[in-house]
Amino acid sequence: MFYILIIGFLAGVLLASLVSLSPAFLMLGLVVACGWVILWRRMVARGSETKVAERLIISALCLTTIVLGALRFGIATDQMAAATQSLATGSQTLSGRVVLPPDVRDTTTLITVSVEGTRVLATVNRHTRVSYGDTISLRGEVTLPEPFATDFGRTFDYVGFLQARGVTHVMRFPEVDVTTPAAPSLRGTLYTVRDSFITKLQSLLAEPAASLGAGILLGAKSGLPDEVEESFATTGIIHIVVLSGYNIMLVVVFVLTIGSFVFPYRVRVLVAIGAVFLFGLMVGFAPSVARACLMATLVLVSYLLARPQGALRALALAALIIVCLNPYTLRYDIGFQFSFMATLGLVMIAPVLERYLLRDGWWSKVQALLVATIATQIAVMPLLLYHIGLWSLVALPMNLIVVPLVPLAMGLTFAGGVLGYIGTTIALPTAFLAEMVLNFIIGLSQQVSSLPFVSQVVPAFSAWWLLLSYALIALGYFYLKQPRSKVAAKRIDDIVAGWTIVEEEEYFAPHEKSKKAEVDTPTHFATDKTPIFFR
Repeated sequence: MFYILIIGFLAGVLLASLVSLSPAFLMLGLVVACGWVILWRRMVARGSETKVAERLIISALCLTTIVLGALRFGIATDQMAAATQSLATGSQTLSGRVVLPPDVRDTTTLITVSVEGTRVLATVNRHTRVSYGDTISLRGEVTLPEPFATDFGRTFDYVGFLQARGVTHVMRFPEVDVTTPAAPSLRGTLYTVRDSFITKLQSLLAEPAASLGAGILLGAKSGLPDEVEESFATTGIIHIVVLSGYNIMLVVVFVLTIGSFVFPYRVRVLVAIGAVFLFGLMVGFAPSVARACLMATLVLVSYLLARPQGALRALALAALIIVCLNPYTLRYDIGFQFSFMATLGLVMIAPVLERYLLRDGWWSKVQALLVATIATQIAVMPLLLYHIGLWSLVALPMNLIVVPLVPLAMGLTFAGGVLGYIGTTIALPTAFLAEMVLNFIIGLSQQVSSLPFVSQVVPAFSAWWLLLSYALIALGYFYLKQPRSKVAAKRIDDIVAGWTIVEEEEYFAPHEKSKKAEVDTPTHFATDKTPIFFR
């Protein structure tokens, strides 16, 4: 029931984003759901509580959650339309507050400014000095964002992508003046610490190793050359510079390990929850980071309460909270989609593949990495082909080589940056090792991406084909999740053939003169007649 209700709500949000649903149609759905509930109540009152009644109440709840999801997306659409109309287009001067840390790119910087109840994304020169929390003045042309064509034949919905971040208007290279500097705040302090750490890395490591180190550690891709990003995308390892649950997991493991020397168990868990929250604040709480932080927090809280739950339940609840807060995330935020599906592949597909591929031996860890890589590739492949259209033929071997190096690179980069505050001479050996690992990843990706037939471009296809592909993956998952029918049936027959089933009295009859304590008590279960024993 838990998963059915969550899937119903997410399906309602997705359906409303794909098809225009009128309020009358949604009210009709609620009326039908109420009718099913009334019918179910009557069946229960008559004592005819059968599978039909159970399916009625489940269907009614599922339909209700679908309608609620569609209504939530409709409310978000109305709010977005009002925000869009609140600001006129054309040449004008705007004044607002910087609500997100500036996104520094190779040649430009993206600034998100809150103006008159909406948000404006301004593209400025890379060296423009603006900080989070500053009140700034923008003079230039205000326009509405428009979709654009990608290099691989896709039409990128730039409007929806920005709306998922609350942005409705854009400005290109306006004149920027800081009217009021930012006031001291916790979030601003964390951003300052992050920027200081990145600056320290840039003083210790050469480019592009410094930018890659900041990317895999903090998600900051400033200064990472376009050719490096293209080689990462071509070889299928672009995900290492995108903050996700993997980075959050490393933060949790680090805090729990260090805290084990100082704090008791429950205090360590509370400290880890606080570290997850502070790390999310420091990197900006992107949707994929918010999903990862929520999931990690839910898992840590379950352990704090001594009620550990499955990762799948935590992932589903995190997705529900994020989509409730921002329904545009489900369809238009590509990073959230990739992060969610990759985690879902690790949680659901990987255990099934392990039953068929994993074998005992000294190389079992290599097999586990192979299984995890295959599972994530299966989970994200339809999304990758739908959004990007580039199919990397070397993604599997490249991930097997690069992914084990990511924790090493993160650890060395973090240690080098921390030691850099003590002294440059002390930090140089660690920084040298970090630079070696980072340059190896960059060099390998560039060499492999230069080979012929490394990737193939897939023609564009509709979202319905995307849903169909995931439906086929789900069918394959449920088929492989079941035991192999013929082999399993033969093994069960062989086991049952070795059992001797006897009545309880018959079993103890030969031993009446001896103490029953001397007889091993077999496992039994109750039947409609007499308890039986398996010997």
